[in-house]
Amino acid sequence: MTATADATDSRTVEQLIQTVEDLRDTVEQQADRINELETELADYRAHNERDKAEIRQKIAEVENQQTDAPSEDTTPGVDTEKDPSKNSETPLERICTLPEHVADRELTTNQERARFIARDIQDYAEKAPAGLVIDSRAIKRVLTASEGKRPHTQTVARVMNFLDDLGKEDVQQKKRRGKKLIVIDPEAATRYTAHHDRCDGEGGPTHAEGVISSG
Repeated sequence: MTATADATDSRTVEQLIQTVEDLRDTVEQQADRINELETELADYRAHNERDKAEIRQKIAEVENQQTDAPSEDTTPGVDTEKDPSKNSETPLERICTLPEHVADRELTTNQERARFIARDIQDYAEKAPAGLVIDSRAIKRVLTASEGKRPHTQTVARVMNFLDDLGKEDVQQKKRRGKKLIVIDPEAATRYTAHHDRCDGEGGPTHAEGVISSG
C-alpha cells in the first residue's frame, strides 16, 4: 500500500508541476500578445498623427499660396473671398469633385477611401434624426466589397478620421454603445453624391493642394 501511495503522490506532483508549467507558458504567451497589441496601438497612433500633420501642412501651404498669389482656378471677375458657394465647400466636398486620375495621383490611399465612402454615402448610410449615420462595420463592409479584401481595423479608423477631419462641420464622429459612428449632414451628403457623376468632367480642381484646405 505504501508503494502504491508513493506512486500516486509522485504522479500527483508531476501533474501539478506540468499544470504550473502550462500556466506559465500561457502567461508568457499572453504577455507577448499584450506587447504586440501595445506596439500596434503605438504604431497606429503615430501613423494617425502623421496623417493629420500632412493635412495641416497642406492646409498651411494652400493658405500661404493664396496669400502670395492668385489661385490658378480663379475666374476673372469673380471675387472668391465674397463667393459664399466657394467658401462654404469643405475639403471633403472638394475631394469629391476631383477627377479619378487626379484623385489617384494626389490623394493618399485612405483619403481616396474616404472620398469613395462620401460620394455614395446615401447608398450606405442609414437615415436618423441626427443625419445620415454609418458605423465602422458598414464602412468595413463597403471597403471589403470595393477592394476584394477585408481592411484592417486601423485602416477603417483612419478613414473615419479623414471623413471627420475633412468634412468639418458637416461630419461628426461619435461613439455610441461602444460603436464608432460617422454622422453626415443630409444636405452635404447630397452635394457629395452630386459630384459623383461629373467628377471626371472639366472644371474641377486639378491639384489636391487646391482641395484639401480649410476653406
